[in-house]
Amino acid sequence: MSQLNTVQENNSHFVSHLMQGCLFIIFGTAALFLPRLAVTTLELILGGMLVTTGIIASIINFKSHNHWWVYIPAALTLSIGAILLFRPIVGLVALSLFICVFLVVKGIVEIILAFRYRYLKNWVWLLISGVIALSLAFIAGLGFPEIGILFLGVIIGINMISYGVAMLMLAWSQQKQDLT
Repeated sequence: MSQLNTVQENNSHFVSHLMQGCLFIIFGTAALFLPRLAVTTLELILGGMLVTTGIIASIINFKSHNHWWVYIPAALTLSIGAILLFRPIVGLVALSLFICVFLVVKGIVEIILAFRYRYLKNWVWLLISGVIALSLAFIAGLGFPEIGILFLGVIIGINMISYGVAMLMLAWSQQKQDLT
């Protein structure tokens, strides 16, 4: 019964998997050809989000008349965002570490999901994407913190393309399963 619900859920997500796969392949390819732009853009977006979040949290805490210690997370968020925006080299080292951790978590989740979807014909592509994510995290970890900005962009691009291919293959197998 549970597997039947999962099949119905997957069939209803065919279009979203297809679109997600295409977008990841497009942006991953762009990151491969423009790695410096990919990493800089990621750093600026993340820095801007953290600064904004830190300011909003500070305002909310001030209006709520909270104790001084509730400002600590807001101040840390604001500080990390400012470092990413105004100290790009320091921010790049932090971003490298963040991407390594992200790839480890993402790889583990993709491998778990692959085994959950093993009844689909192309489930192995999600498994391969997870293994690629873990491998890239390992390679990036070996070069930490000396890893270069270009290599970081290439890692992002490869990871996005492998995930995009996995999503396309899952969408294709879902569509094929509907036809049978």
